[in-house]
Amino acid sequence: MRKLIVLGILSLTLFSGCHFFLNPGASGRGNAGTLTLNFGGPGGNSPSALAIASGGDLPADLLAALRYEVVFTGPDGEALAHSVASGETLSLTLALGDWRIDVSAYYQEGDLLEEGTLVGTGSTTVPIEPGPNSARLVMRMAGPLYGITIPSLTGGSVVPSFPLAFEGTPITLTVRPDERFGLKSNTLAALEVNGDPVSLVGAGATWTFAMPAGDVTVAAEFISGWRYVKEGASGTGLSWADASGDPQRMMDEAAAAKAEGAPEALVRVAAGTYKPRYKPNSDGTTDYTTSGDDRGSTFILREGVEVRGGYPAGGGDDASRNINPATNNTILSGDIGTANNNTDNVYQVVLGVNIPAGSGTILDGFTISGGYADGARSSFAGKSIDRTAGGGMYNDESSPVLTNVILSGNLSAYVGGGMYNKSSSPILTNVTISGNTSNSNGGGMRSESSSLVLMINGTISGNTTYNSGGGISSNASSLVLTNVTISGNKASSFGGGMTNEQVPSSVLTNVTISGNKAGSGAGGMLNASSSPQIRNSIIWGNAAAASPGISNDAGSSPAIAYSIVQGSSVSSDGNVADPGTGSTNSPFADWQDPADTSVTMPNSAGDYRLKSGSPAINRGDPAYNPAGAAALDRDGTPRIKGGRVDLGAYERE
Repeated sequence: MRKLIVLGILSLTLFSGCHFFLNPGASGRGNAGTLTLNFGGPGGNSPSALAIASGGDLPADLLAALRYEVVFTGPDGEALAHSVASGETLSLTLALGDWRIDVSAYYQEGDLLEEGTLVGTGSTTVPIEPGPNSARLVMRMAGPLYGITIPSLTGGSVVPSFPLAFEGTPITLTVRPDERFGLKSNTLAALEVNGDPVSLVGAGATWTFAMPAGDVTVAAEFISGWRYVKEGASGTGLSWADASGDPQRMMDEAAAAKAEGAPEALVRVAAGTYKPRYKPNSDGTTDYTTSGDDRGSTFILREGVEVRGGYPAGGGDDASRNINPATNNTILSGDIGTANNNTDNVYQVVLGVNIPAGSGTILDGFTISGGYADGARSSFAGKSIDRTAGGGMYNDESSPVLTNVILSGNLSAYVGGGMYNKSSSPILTNVTISGNTSNSNGGGMRSESSSLVLMINGTISGNTTYNSGGGISSNASSLVLTNVTISGNKASSFGGGMTNEQVPSSVLTNVTISGNKAGSGAGGMLNASSSPQIRNSIIWGNAAAASPGISNDAGSSPAIAYSIVQGSSVSSDGNVADPGTGSTNSPFADWQDPADTSVTMPNSAGDYRLKSGSPAINRGDPAYNPAGAAALDRDGTPRIKGGRVDLGAYERE
C-alpha cells in the first residue's frame, strides 16, 4: 500500500489528498520584478526555480505526467492564468507587490490514473521585488494511493484501467483472452489486501469495481477447449507434444472446458487406430472404470465438440492435415477383441444422443468400422438404446454434422448396419457409407421416427440387407440427397438401392442410383405410401426379378422431373426416356452391364460419370440446382459447365 507522508515547511490542505508547499525564496534586486517557474524539475535547494520534489513514494512517471493550472493574482486584483505541463518553464514579469499563487495539479497522460484526476491544490503569497525573484514548490502526497496487482496468467491477460488509484476510484478490468482461450467461469475475482472480497460487476470482456482502501490483487484463470490425440500417447492432451491417446477423455474435457468458458471445443486426432475404452453411464456420463474389452464401450459424441481427424501420425497444423485414408487414415474401430473376429466387437462404434441441430457437434475426417450391433438394450441419458441397430453409428435425437467420414465394415443384427437414425437430423457432407450389413432393413443406413437426413456429395455403395433397402431404408422419415451415388447395394427382398416407407417428404437432386440389386422387386427404389421428389437424377442399370427401376404401391406417387428412370418412356416434365438396356445404351462412362453373366450383381464397379454423347448431358433443370456446396458436383467441380445442369451425381467436363 502506498501511504505517503506530508513533509515541508508550509502545509496547505488539498482537495484530493495531496499538499503543495510554496516557500518564499530570496528576493532579487533591480528595477524589474520577474518570476521564473520550472514545473516538474527535481527537488533540492536551488533558489532559482519553483521545483517539484517527487518524494520517496510519488511515482516518477505520475509526477512527469502532471499538468498545472496556475493563477497569479496581483496587488491590484489583476489575474493571470497559465496552464503548464510538467517539465516546462514559465517566466513572468510582474508588478511589484504581493502576488497570490494558486496551483491545481491534474493527471494529464499515461495509464497510472484517470486523465483529468485532481492530484492536489495549494496556494501561497510571494512578494515581488525589483529584479529576479524565485519561489520553490514542494509536493508530497498526503492521502494513500493504492495499487492493483495481477499475477502472471496463462492464456490471456486482465488489464486494469489504472494500476494506482485513490479510494473510491472506479476501476475497469478488461479481459483479453489469447486465441482459442476464454475466461474460465467464476475465476475472475479481486481480493483486498486484508483478504476482504471486492465486488466485481460485469460480464464478458469488461468488469468494474470501486477501489477500496487497500491494495488489490486480481485473480483469474483462462481455459482452452482444444485437445490433441495421438495413437499410443499418454499425456494431458493440451498440445501435440503432450498428446493424449484417449479420444473419449479429450472429447469430455473439451466439452467441459467449453461449458466453463472456452470459446470452442476442438479435438485434433492424428492418424492411427483408436478403439472405444468406456461404456456410457445411464446418466449420460462416461464410465471410466470400464475394462478395455467391454462390448458396450463406444465413442460418445459430446454437444458442441468438433472432433477432427486426418493429421499426420506425429501431429501437425491444419495445413498438414490430409483426410485421404491412404495418407492419414484416422480410424475409429470397434474391433476390440480378436482381430478380424467381429462377434466380439463393440455393439456401436459411435453414439450420439440428445445432440441439438446447429450445436457445433462435428465429426470430420474419420473411418468408422468394426461395429457389431447384436446386444441387449441399454439406457443412456434418458434414452433406451437399441444395441441391435447402428453398428457404425447410432443417433437418437441427435443431429451432428459428419464431414469426410467413411462408415464401412459395420454390421447390425436388426437395422442400419452403417448408421441408424431415430428422431435425428444429421448432416452428412462428403460421407461414404459402404460395405455394411444389416439382418433386416437398411444395410447402409436406416432412419426412423421423423428423422430428416441431409446428405450432400455422398456415396452409398456395396451395402447388404437381408430384407429391404440395401443402401438406405427410411420409415416415417425424410431424406434430402444432393450429388449422391447409390450403387452396388443388395436387398434380399425389395429396394436394392433404397426403400421409402411412409416417407412424408424426400427430395433427391442429382442422384445416381445404379448397379443395385433386389431379390424380389425394385432394383433401384421401392416406394411404399411415399411420394418423393426426384429431379435431375438417374435411376438406371439396376437389377431385380421385377421392376428394376422404381416400384410404387397404390399409396405412392413420386414426382419425377428432368430425370432418367429405367423402364420409363415418358418425356413429360422434362424427363428423358429410358435409353434402353445394355452397355451400349448406358449413360455412364464405364458401366458394367448387369445382363452380362460374367458380372455379378450388385455391382458398384465402373465409372458413373457421364460418357460422351450421354442422354443425361445438359438435360437437367437449373432451377433445381441449389447454391452452396451443392452447386458443385460429386467431384467438387462446378455444376453447370455447359448450357444446363447434367443429370446424376457428376457433371461432365
